[in-house]
Amino acid sequence: MAAAAYDLWAGGRPGLALALAAVPLAAALAVLARSPARAAPATAAAVAASGVAVPATAFFAAGAGGSVPSVRAVAALAALALAALYLAGPSPGHGFHLALLAAAAWAGSVALAGDAGLGPAAGTLGGTLATAGLASSAAGLAQVAAGWWLDRAGLAGAATPLLAVGTTAAATGALALWSGAGALAGAAGLTSAAAGASAAGSAGGRRALVWTAPTLAAAAAVALVEAVAPGRSLALRGGAVAALGAAAAAAAAWPPRRPGGVG
Repeated sequence: MAAAAYDLWAGGRPGLALALAAVPLAAALAVLARSPARAAPATAAAVAASGVAVPATAFFAAGAGGSVPSVRAVAALAALALAALYLAGPSPGHGFHLALLAAAAWAGSVALAGDAGLGPAAGTLGGTLATAGLASSAAGLAQVAAGWWLDRAGLAGAATPLLAVGTTAAATGALALWSGAGALAGAAGLTSAAAGASAAGSAGGRRALVWTAPTLAAAAAVALVEAVAPGRSLALRGGAVAALGAAAAAAAAWPPRRPGGVG
């Protein structure tokens, strides 16, 4: 149906495209409004369908004038719709909607930073990657911090999607920083992502995050060694990376997990 809506939009009928794209969303919301059981298969399917339908509907709503919409506009409309679904929809409080909301905020942050021309060497490929990486890292770390706070407040269900998306955004941003601003910037970004994952994982007893942190720390070690010893032998650089990775793994495994934590 999304393909048919796009054909209508490309053919100069954006209003019909928007109406067609909204059909799956309306149908999913109708199922959610009538479903008596939150955990019923029909409810789960409707939650997934409504979440997936929101970005497509947001695209055609932002492009209702017939021009290609900006990522910032699509992300903003999708975030508003997903926030409404999560907070006050027919079946509010579903983590899938919150995860998509976090992803929309991530995309919107990167697009906003790019539109503003922030970052070094604006207009170049490296400057674009550095700008996107910085925005992605900042958005990701903010979401990890929010997830950490929600875990501390006893709201583990709301924390989980924020921690998952936030850690992904922070790690992705660090890799973009590495490509756009150099290995030292990448090492700083990966170290920040590792620290956030370790702190949030330890505070909430989340084993997956606790063991994600050493992986990010090992990647940070690779970037750091590349930055400070670019001309050294492969064996020396590999040994340094292995030593730093082992130390990071031991540090990440050290904090005690809260009994009954989330994996």
